Amino acid sequence: MNIAFREQPTAGRTARLIALTRRSDPVAAVTSDLQTSVAHLVRGGLTGEIGSVGAIPASNGGVVVFYGTEMPDGEEWREWDRNPIVNAARGLAFGVREARRFGASEIVVEGINAENALLLAYYAGSASDSFAYGKLVKPKEPGTRGGPIDIMHVPESLRRLAQTGRILADARNYGRHLMNMPAVELTTSQLCEHARAIGRAGNCTVTVLDPVEMGTEGFDLTLAIGDGSNAMNPPYVVVLEYNGNPRSPNAPCVILVGKGVVHDSGGMNLKQDSSQMHMDMGGAATMIAAMKAIAELKLKVNVKMIVFCVQNAIGPNCTITGTPIFSRLLDKTVVIGNTDGEGRLGLAECAAYAKKRWGEQRLVGVDIATLTGLQLLFFPGMSTAWSTEGDLAWQFHKLGLTVGDRVS
Repeated sequence: MNIAFREQPTAGRTARLIALTRRSDPVAAVTSDLQTSVAHLVRGGLTGEIGSVGAIPASNGGVVVFYGTEMPDGEEWREWDRNPIVNAARGLAFGVREARRFGASEIVVEGINAENALLLAYYAGSASDSFAYGKLVKPKEPGTRGGPIDIMHVPESLRRLAQTGRILADARNYGRHLMNMPAVELTTSQLCEHARAIGRAGNCTVTVLDPVEMGTEGFDLTLAIGDGSNAMNPPYVVVLEYNGNPRSPNAPCVILVGKGVVHDSGGMNLKQDSSQMHMDMGGAATMIAAMKAIAELKLKVNVKMIVFCVQNAIGPNCTITGTPIFSRLLDKTVVIGNTDGEGRLGLAECAAYAKKRWGEQRLVGVDIATLTGLQLLFFPGMSTAWSTEGDLAWQFHKLGLTVGDRVS
């Protein structure tokens, strides 16, 4: 996604975005020559609810887009559904999509302020941009025209905030795109290349361990996950090191660990339906996208990322249940009781590798994984956070309410 910020219009087609609540009068928001058309939209069902959009051509060759910003009556039962900033952002995403369908290359949001500047840039990427190894390729959403977006009338004082929003949107959509790629298009080698490309673009130190090097380092359990995979999906471990605070090399360092199972059949404990399990690399996708944002924002922190890339397949060489495996990294023997519990094995060895490589005293670890069975059983519709530090878990909970992605 390419978003620029301008004070004045250019030669592109401009979309004027107007937010609606259930109490808004959209007819009063436009000039007299457009009021008849707006009244027709209202009769056709335009409301102030999220997802309701309407567009009319403007006399200057542009387009006026109305979008709702409130939850439908009776549906605002969750805390984050009553967050006006979150709801404004949800509605804005629909407005931006509608503007792009009309070929708009410039966007004006009525009543621009700090929140709108951030939200507009953040949600302007909702037109489903596509990436290859960290580079934008083309938008794929049906009916949406591509090209850059110019966000106009953003005061200089808000320009930096809006640029932050653009970077966050770019990273979010990048991680989303990785998760949506089917396993035949995103093999372990390709996921590894995405991480490597993001690391190089962000001036990170990049280390990639192939199966031989993983064996040398003691990733015995992680290698066992991939025993049944084919030649296109050898296991890898990718390490990115971002040093945004080089003057304090001994300062506490954040370790990001991500689960990168590009497809999880369950192994010998075969899943009944694994059609959506190409998303089992969501933890790795999230961490790679986070490193992309951290590097582009040039944050003054030191961050290390470790993701393991494997395929959990069934085949003649796959690990069988009841097999005892000694992990040299963990210095423990693990008996494989269920081959569909593979994620915790890779995460544990990656955490142990971080401790071995950088020492334990100055590490703060965060791992992200798609432990779908646990999440669906106990906490449907939300993410689950487990922590040995209560304050850290509470921070995740509060941030989840702020951005509309609840964390239990």
